[in-house]
Amino acid sequence: MYAAGSAVVAAGDGLAASLAILTAGLSAHTGVDRAGEVFGLGYQDTAESLLKAAAAAVNACRKCGAIIQQGAANYSNVDAASTLGGGGGVLQSPSPPAELAAPKAPGTMGPG
Repeated sequence: MYAAGSAVVAAGDGLAASLAILTAGLSAHTGVDRAGEVFGLGYQDTAESLLKAAAAAVNACRKCGAIIQQGAANYSNVDAASTLGGGGGVLQSPSPPAELAAPKAPGTMGPG
């Protein structure tokens, strides 16, 4: 069960690594005419929403994985406590997962 929690955390970490590539891929220069500005601002808002959703998915994986690991640690402690003479190999509780802040979407009108 602890390994399953670790796998869920690892999935979140993999998503976090892909987030940098996604952020760079959302870069677009949409022009400086009125139509380009309107499209660009809408595009930028949508890109920012996507990045927030991706960061929320990363944080959800990390938190769920830690909860699964904590459940395994709880079972391990109960098993050790119920064994005459004490059980061995009690699992340690996981450390709290790191919270990932959503990156800002790249500007659509160039730097600055």
